[in-house]
Amino acid sequence: MTIDVSSHDLAVLCARACDDKQATDIAVLPVGDVLAVTEYFVVASASNPRQVRAITDAVLTQVREALGRGPLRSEG
Repeated sequence: MTIDVSSHDLAVLCARACDDKQATDIAVLPVGDVLAVTEYFVVASASNPRQVRAITDAVLTQVREALGRGPLRSEG
């Protein structure tokens, strides 16, 4: 079952998942006025590739658990 959620709430969920895994420099950027493909970018930093993978996995897991679906795309 999928749950509808606003794009802002989804971006905040992703940012919190990043924070749970000690990501740094987390930013939720509103880009809807300049991009047609999305309303928000969530950007975060990590100190090494292993931590990047852990953050990515945490975001994917939390989104799937909360919404019953995964994101269309992720980078990291």
